[in-house]
Amino acid sequence: MKSKKTIILAIIFICSLFAVGYAQELKSKRYYNAELDEVGSASIGFLSKTPLTPEFFEKILSNKENATVIEKLSKMTVWLCNQALDEYDFKEGESYVVICRSASVPYQSVSVFLTITEQGRFFKWWAFVEKEQ
Repeated sequence: MKSKKTIILAIIFICSLFAVGYAQELKSKRYYNAELDEVGSASIGFLSKTPLTPEFFEKILSNKENATVIEKLSKMTVWLCNQALDEYDFKEGESYVVICRSASVPYQSVSVFLTITEQGRFFKWWAFVEKEQ
């Protein structure tokens, strides 16, 4: 009974996450990184005023068929996350999702779920890459 309740709550939460995303109109914005001489785009959405948990990320990932967890973010992806975060007046402990695309890898996106840490200087993250079809 408890696991059934957990699954139902997870589904409701995931649906609300997508509803929030559409309500925020996750518009993609293009950026140029002069240091890397690379163009990319990023979309950002606010998730929560509280930190994300590994369990939250696992629930999101369990609904993705062609997603691969990544252990290290590229320089471009980190840079795109920071550019997207600059669109917000973020605070420590808040959580966001940033969807990054790079012109050098046109048919995949990196979804970064992050929580702001250390007074806004860093972020803790979980991410996966999806190949678009």
